[in-house]
Parts: sequence; C-alpha cells; structure tokens
Amino acid sequence: MPKVSTVAWFVLLLALTHAVKAQWILQSPIPTGRHLNSVDFITPTHGFACGINRQLLETTDGGATWITRMSDALGTDPFYNVTFSDNMHGYMTGNIYDFRRDAWRTTDGGQTWNQMNNFPIGSWHLIDFVTPTRGYIGSNGACIFTPDGGDNWVLKSGYPNAPVMFGMDFRDEQVGLAGGLGVG
Repeated sequence: MPKVSTVAWFVLLLALTHAVKAQWILQSPIPTGRHLNSVDFITPTHGFACGINRQLLETTDGGATWITRMSDALGTDPFYNVTFSDNMHGYMTGNIYDFRRDAWRTTDGGQTWNQMNNFPIGSWHLIDFVTPTRGYIGSNGACIFTPDGGDNWVLKSGYPNAPVMFGMDFRDEQVGLAGGLGVG
C-alpha cells in the first residue's frame, strides 16, 4: 500500500510541476535585450517595465508586445523602479544628480511622464505609495515621504539611522517595513 501512495504522490507532483511550469512564457530578448529592474501592471494586460539605459517599456496586451516610452541608448544610468498606486498615478526613479533628474511621475496612466523637480540627490531604488499622492521612496541609507504626489519631499530617516534598503512596504502612512543592511 505505501508503494502505491508514493507512486501516486510522485505522479501528482510531476503533474503540478508541469502545470506551474506551463504558466510562464520566456520573454527574453523580448521586450528588450537589456537588463530590467522593475515591472508593474495596472491591469492584467496593461503594464510597464524599466531598466538600464533609462529605458521605460509599456505593454497593453499582457506582455505579448512592448513599446518604448523612454530610452537612452548611449547612457548607462538605470531606472530602478516603476510603480502605480492606481490605474492613473505612477512613479519611476533612477539616479538623481545635479545635472540629471531621473524622478518621474504620470497622472494619466503612463501616457505622459513628467520629471519631479524637488527631488533629493541620490540613487532611489524603492517606491511605495499608500495613496495616489502620498508615498515613500527609499535608498542607500535614507527614506523620504511625499504628501503631495512628489511636489515636495520630507526626509523620514537618514544615515546613520536608516539601513541600505533592499525592500520596503507600507500599509499606511504610519505603519511600514523596510529591510536591508543594518546600521550597526
């Protein structure tokens, strides 16, 4: 009897493995041969992906085809993260220098992207918005907050009290979790 049960479990495991494997479709080199850092879908078929060379891609058919919204073929700076708080409000970050401001937002579902000008210098990797206009962005030893959709930013935690963040998730404006390298 145990031998039959073991065989049945093995067959079931193979069937489940095949079913799970069948759900994934290899996209490389589509939508691009470049490294991508982030993807966010605002509907099951409409999504955005971003990555190196300041590339922002959009799909409206669930990833079957992609169009380029932004790109810098000769540049090396990446876009690190793209996220939407609802189907109209999206945010994207990269490196912020005196001469380059790679902090972008859209209020029309990604049709147009505008730079956020009052953005602190740094490499901002993580984005989490709890409403369409109230959100957090984290990076290498800092966490900032906007109450107004990116017009103004407030430092919530900075070096040496903030970790180098690898992940961040906020439930609301008061409760959130950030993970990364310790500060001690």
